[in-house]
Amino acid sequence: MSNSYGRHYATALVNLNRLAPRNLGIDLAIFLLPLIYSAPTRLTDTHTAYAILTFLLARGGGLALDDYIDRDADTLKNRPITRGHIPAKTTLILGITLLTAGLFVSTYVHTTFTLIVAGSYAALAISFLLSRHWVSTIATVSAVSTLSLMGWFVYGPLAIAAILLYAATWFWDLSHDIIGDLRDTEQDRRAGFTTLAHVLGPRTGVHIATGAIILSYFALTTLHRNLALLLLTLPLLLYAYLAVRLRRSWSGKRRALENYLISISAVIGIYVFALGGAV
Repeated sequence: MSNSYGRHYATALVNLNRLAPRNLGIDLAIFLLPLIYSAPTRLTDTHTAYAILTFLLARGGGLALDDYIDRDADTLKNRPITRGHIPAKTTLILGITLLTAGLFVSTYVHTTFTLIVAGSYAALAISFLLSRHWVSTIATVSAVSTLSLMGWFVYGPLAIAAILLYAATWFWDLSHDIIGDLRDTEQDRRAGFTTLAHVLGPRTGVHIATGAIILSYFALTTLHRNLALLLLTLPLLLYAYLAVRLRRSWSGKRRALENYLISISAVIGIYVFALGGAV
């Protein structure tokens, strides 16, 4: 009995922290690409290890609190709280503990990095406080996008590259969240949540999502005005654009955006690493 309970609890923790390869890969792409841009030869330094640990703790804490806040809207989803695998109170305590540990570990990197982490927590708090209002979508996108600043400022200076990387992440996540919320419209409506996607509606939401993907692409590729890189990545942009415009399934659209992010991050990351960085 105890072994079975332990397995269920361990599975629940994995699901709670979205440790499936695709989920973790998306956030790693957002965090690691700026780190590679700023310091491709220092990826094995101690500061990098502390920064990655901070990323994992902050990410886990944020996701745990997200599940706790959205537990009413998640009644029809396969989430640990709503399935009864982890009590809501335990999830709340776990989220706060992970966020606190992440902020503590961040102090071993440097002050600027810690301030960036604190800023992401502030954006996250706003998204939670306004969870039933469409402004929460903007706050959530801003908080997630801060992962790119965390990656950059481990070693990188204040520069245009940091702004462009943040913008690229922000527009991608805006598109990703709009499509995801359009998929979950009925569930959110039943729970009393009003997201940005619900305010916009499906038609306008898709238009903004596709426009955001294009803006994200140009912000990312502006860092290197290189014809070879454009030729390698333009098909990926076309794939994401057509998927969002033409696929009927909201889940299919969202998965295409995730495939796009992971693919383009891998291509540009390898290119930048070979080139020696952005600065």
